[in-house]
Amino acid sequence: MADKQLQWIAASTRCNHEVSLRDYFRENGHEHFIPTRFVLQRFGSVVREVEKAVIPNLIFLRVGWGEAFRIQQRWPNKMTYIRSKDKRILVIPEPEMDRFIRVMTEMQDRAKLLADVFVTGDRVAVREGPLAGVEGVLADCGGKREFVVRIGTLCAVSVRIPRSNLIRLPKQ
Repeated sequence: MADKQLQWIAASTRCNHEVSLRDYFRENGHEHFIPTRFVLQRFGSVVREVEKAVIPNLIFLRVGWGEAFRIQQRWPNKMTYIRSKDKRILVIPEPEMDRFIRVMTEMQDRAKLLADVFVTGDRVAVREGPLAGVEGVLADCGGKREFVVRIGTLCAVSVRIPRSNLIRLPKQ
C-alpha cells in the first residue's frame, strides 16, 4: 500500500481530548471527522455551552500510512489506532465513511448512536416473550434480517423479532 494513498483510519482518544486533537488536525491540514454537539454543562454555579464529541473517545482521520504513524508519534498518550481482529489498523472503506459523515452532518440532531449493532451471522438469544431463551443466528431472509433456528443441515426456521428483544451471545 502506498505511503501517500489517503485512507480513513479510526482512532480512540483519551477522555475529552477529541476537540483538542481536532484543533491540531485543523492547524496542520489533516482531513478528519469528529462529530460534535454543543451541550449545556454545569461548572459549579455557572452553566456554559460546551462542545462535546457525539461518539466519545473516537475520531476518524483520512491520511496516508506515513502521516498516520507521524501523528501517532506526536500524540502517543492521547490517541491509539483501533485495530481489527487480525491486529491490523482498522481502515474504513471510503463509501462507508461517506455515508456515515453524511448522516452525522445532515441529521446531527436526530442521529442516535446504536451501542449494540447486530450483523448477519451473529449468535443471539431471545430476551423475553414466548421464545425467551431460544438461541439462534441472524440471517438475511428476503432482504430483511431475521432470527433463524437450524436443525443441523436438515432445515432452518426464521422469524422476525425486534432487535430490542435480542441479546448477542459470545462466539464459540
